[in-house]
Amino acid sequence: MVAIVTELNLVAVSSKGPSLGDEIVFAEKLLQGGKQVGHEGAVCTTVSLERREAQCVATYSFGGGQITAQALITLGSTAPYAGAITGGTGKYEGAKGEVHVAPVSNTEGILTFDLQD
Repeated sequence: MVAIVTELNLVAVSSKGPSLGDEIVFAEKLLQGGKQVGHEGAVCTTVSLERREAQCVATYSFGGGQITAQALITLGSTAPYAGAITGGTGKYEGAKGEVHVAPVSNTEGILTFDLQD
């Protein structure tokens, strides 16, 4: 599945540069075979300046329900990472597993949902 950023805002805690608590707030459209199948809303909050880490929480909305996930990521990294699926609603109620994210650019990535029974 392809995720493309459609909205993005950087929320700075201080005008003096990067700070703990800075946030990246964004929305993405989710495409499968070129067709939109859902959308995502996420917030990443800086939790370590030393390690350049942010705690990200995302909700993926599809027809029939939503999937929630979270991950600790390295800011600015283009390396793939996995996030923990923390739950879901509707047909995804009780969802668990991982969402794998492979960044393609600053505004696009490839998502793979590995849902476990």
